[in-house]
Amino acid sequence: MSKKFIILKYSSLIIIFMLLNFHSLFALDEEAEYLIRLEERQKYCSEDYSINMETDLIYPAQYINPSVLDDISMLYCMAIFYENEGRLNNLMQNYREILSLDPNFIDILIAVGDLYQNSYFNDKDMAIVYYERALDVLDNNFLINDISYLEPYINVYEKIISVNKELGVDNDVIVNQYDELVNKLDNMLKNPQYENAAQLINDYELELMLDKAELVGRNEAIEIYEEILLDIDPKNKEAIEELANIYYDLGMLNEAKNLLEYAGNNIDGFKTGDFYLLLGEIYFNLGDYEYALELLNQAIYMGNSSADAYYYRGRAYYELGACEKAREDFERANSDWADVKCN
Repeated sequence: MSKKFIILKYSSLIIIFMLLNFHSLFALDEEAEYLIRLEERQKYCSEDYSINMETDLIYPAQYINPSVLDDISMLYCMAIFYENEGRLNNLMQNYREILSLDPNFIDILIAVGDLYQNSYFNDKDMAIVYYERALDVLDNNFLINDISYLEPYINVYEKIISVNKELGVDNDVIVNQYDELVNKLDNMLKNPQYENAAQLINDYELELMLDKAELVGRNEAIEIYEEILLDIDPKNKEAIEELANIYYDLGMLNEAKNLLEYAGNNIDGFKTGDFYLLLGEIYFNLGDYEYALELLNQAIYMGNSSADAYYYRGRAYYELGACEKAREDFERANSDWADVKCN
């Protein structure tokens, strides 16, 4: 073995050794800095912090037993620190200790559910357990007397539905969950206690009905959208758009046309490129090629440059005898009609 090779070999080993030590020192520095931050936070939490400072909590601080208030304040203050530091195991431990002191702390029940749903813990079933506990507390202790708790109640309910969707739970189960929540809102509307909150309750019910309609079959979806437009919000854009598309897909062209034209004439901002495209397709299929061409031109002018827009405009041109224009549009749409022969 040559001296040159030996020198190079040992030089490489020295460099590797130095790199490993540098990495260790860097890791030690990071940990040392964390410990300094930890000590500073512990001092702040024990001397200067009170959970009464938190104004965004769902759970009112006055509901916390005074005998454990200081302990919960310390734990919650440190939990914020652990969350910011990404120390999720410490965070979970603090949350559990808070719940051992106050099992009804809604925010912590939800936060533990969120942690279980997080990919780090990844236990969807446990997430649902904690979300349902939060629902029970909200329903039995707060919502019964105060409508302001409806928003967090709905949010937690939707978290449960979202987890069930992730778990691949059967649609019928999820639809039943939507029905349960809508029935609860219906009962609230019948309660004179919530009379002043009727609009708020209706808004939530509308949102839930629209979400449910996405999960059911076409016939039931039609019933939902028609109920929304007849009884709740005659100008609801989402319901009109979805219902018009279902009518169109089912070949109910006149129903789709009448619905869209009503919306276009009565709802500000409804006439978009998508609106003109669908209405143009409808008039084309009804055999009114000239008006269909006007509508499709407007759809493209308003920015809908989809393949469908050019395809249907091409077919309208073709039916009206403008073969070259038709072929140009078929080429834009990359359609099988692109090789149409013109005389």
